[in-house]
Amino acid sequence: MPGSKARHFGNIRKLPSGRYQARYRSGDGRLRPAPYTFGRKADAARWLTNMEAEIHRGDWIDPDFVNGQVAVPAGGRLKVPAPRGLVS
Repeated sequence: MPGSKARHFGNIRKLPSGRYQARYRSGDGRLRPAPYTFGRKADAARWLTNMEAEIHRGDWIDPDFVNGQVAVPAGGRLKVPAPRGLVS
């Protein structure tokens, strides 16, 4: 289609409701939708850009393992924030 830009990461589709759904393929090969839909296509594209950056940095956390289990980033490193109020 003339003038259209193909995405190199993920895809965006317009739903019958008029909202947009962003989806991306995770490291395990599964097609994963955003946890919510977007009112503007530009917002869905921005969300996909952020997800791509998380995956490349190794900060992506599998959403299936967040509830009730320890979440480990895709790179296998578990980042634990320092306790607040403590100075080392």
